[in-house]
Amino acid sequence: MPSLMPSKKSEQFAKNSDGSINEEGLASTLDRVGISISPEEVKKALQKADYNKDGEVGFQDFLHVMRTASTSPSV
Repeated sequence: MPSLMPSKKSEQFAKNSDGSINEEGLASTLDRVGISISPEEVKKALQKADYNKDGEVGFQDFLHVMRTASTSPSV
């Protein structure tokens, strides 16, 4: 069972004081790993990841994304 504490991976994305992932944090993290996407794509990705629809991507949303990604079949 995964820990309910924020992970090192989620902390790499956090840019604001409450630890939620925002557009700037996602864009800068992707840029650090050599992935360049448009501001519109960043916004769409965050909207898709906001599973509880509270307007931000918090740790619980991050966990949901990671669980979904780990159970999705590879292509």
